[in-house]
Amino acid sequence: MLGKNVVSLHTRLGNEKLNKIERILRSIRLKFLVCEHRDFGPWNIHIENDGSIGVVDWVDARPYGLPLLDLVYFLANTTFHHDGAWETGDFSASYSAFLDPDSYTGKHFHKCISVYASSLGIAPEDIGPLRLLCWLIQATEENVSINKGFFFQLIEVELERYA
Repeated sequence: MLGKNVVSLHTRLGNEKLNKIERILRSIRLKFLVCEHRDFGPWNIHIENDGSIGVVDWVDARPYGLPLLDLVYFLANTTFHHDGAWETGDFSASYSAFLDPDSYTGKHFHKCISVYASSLGIAPEDIGPLRLLCWLIQATEENVSINKGFFFQLIEVELERYA
């Protein structure tokens, strides 16, 4: 199935953008892998009456996944609910604000990412490429039930940051 997904990426992004993505992703230098949920959104968080929290729906999980991706996915989707992007479909504007450290959501995003990255020894220069990889992986998943155009909007926003 990967061949079909690569063709879809090529059709949506073209050679120039795919080459740019490859250059960006080759820069990532990770020291370790983590258990990755791959659908770590607010809809997969379960809070019990006693306040304990659990994560459900591990069907897409990878025992040797990439760090940071679940946190980016969770925070971005939380932002989309906060900003109303799910209603308007304007994920690009919401995500751009999310990446801006001076915006309300961006301030919180950058704080969370900073704590996570410093705790795990992720270099600051790897954060942007890992965000891009998060959306690239989501755009190529076979079982994604929402419109893949949503992920391509996020990929485009990320690519604009590497002008």
